[in-house]
Amino acid sequence: MDGLARQILYWKQRAELWRSRRHLKPRRSCSLLLGSSEGYVRKWQHSGGSKEWAQRPDKTHEIPGVNDRTATSSTGLEALTRAAAESGEAGARPVEKWNPPYCGDIGMKIRRDGTWMYQGSPIGRIALVKLFASILRKDDDGKTYLVTPAEKVDVEVEDAPFLAVEMAVSGEGRNQTLTFRTNVDDVVTVDAGHPLRFEQSEPDGGLKPYVLVRGRLEALCTRAVYAELVELAVTGEGEGDEVGVWSGGKWWGLG
Repeated sequence: MDGLARQILYWKQRAELWRSRRHLKPRRSCSLLLGSSEGYVRKWQHSGGSKEWAQRPDKTHEIPGVNDRTATSSTGLEALTRAAAESGEAGARPVEKWNPPYCGDIGMKIRRDGTWMYQGSPIGRIALVKLFASILRKDDDGKTYLVTPAEKVDVEVEDAPFLAVEMAVSGEGRNQTLTFRTNVDDVVTVDAGHPLRFEQSEPDGGLKPYVLVRGRLEALCTRAVYAELVELAVTGEGEGDEVGVWSGGKWWGLG
């Protein structure tokens, strides 16, 4: 082999070595939600007097559907589902007491119509939606998360995380009580601890009623429930002609 050919072979080997070393750094990921970090195993190989770095992903702890994008989306939720199911009794978990590390975005979203999405696909199992709703938390940074004792991940919320889909009325006037049922079967009565508020919607300028369910999580009343609220509206006892509804011994103005 002449000198030029040897130089070309040498620099090709150097380029291959450089390319392989550039990709040796592991990609960190949440151990609970995404499986353990995709550790890369480096092997030192000797062949023909040349030295070459080789790498292969360690897939021992990968979870299908998250690390493996070719798998079905539903299987990527298995670890999170298991963690939620093991984190407490049925119903809302004590998420306000948990302070796990933040683990990023895994593609969870709640659309304004109440549909839960995972990586662009709707979650059709209502039992799974209720389970995730039980570990939902909105922090003082204004963002919403799914929280387990070990980790928390982002949830994009287009409007409110819940919908108030049904309303029950008892009593009249000051003694009137309004109770809502949400799309995930939370039941909440409007009172000082669960206030009712009205926000102007854009671009039509109408009103959107919200009721606080727990923590900082609210339910948006559906159009049908809003229509029922409007039928109950009465003029306040103070000056002016603002209308509102009574519940929990308090008058809630429509704004």
